[in-house]
Amino acid sequence: MNVLICSHDDAFRSECAEVLMLEGLASYEVSGEDGIAKYLESLGNVDLVIMNAEKPNDEVHRILDYLSQIRPRVRVLLSCDSFNYWDDFFTWMADRCLVTPDDIAKLKDDVVQLLGGKPSEPPTAESGNFAVDWS
Repeated sequence: MNVLICSHDDAFRSECAEVLMLEGLASYEVSGEDGIAKYLESLGNVDLVIMNAEKPNDEVHRILDYLSQIRPRVRVLLSCDSFNYWDDFFTWMADRCLVTPDDIAKLKDDVVQLLGGKPSEPPTAESGNFAVDWS
């Protein structure tokens, strides 16, 4: 699975890519609208786009509109610092909107869910989720 990470924040992109790589996902980093366009024109194969912005703005709107036109089946996870997503009609084009978590591992669980997997949940005595290896 290929994940495209779009953010003007270098630290967010690299941390996110590192966490996703540990999950076995190929991740590619771009900065902004031109980066997404160039990536899709050259390599093209993407299963999920993670967009990180301080708040929805014209660039985010253009990217969501662009993706809906050229890749309507590509899933989009929109992550912003804080805002009410329902107040911005354009954010409705994203498959999932969330407030950027302090811990990127939380974002990873949303990525895994969007790509059809189950979020990682460490087994605990309280949860009753235990794995047994009988080999």
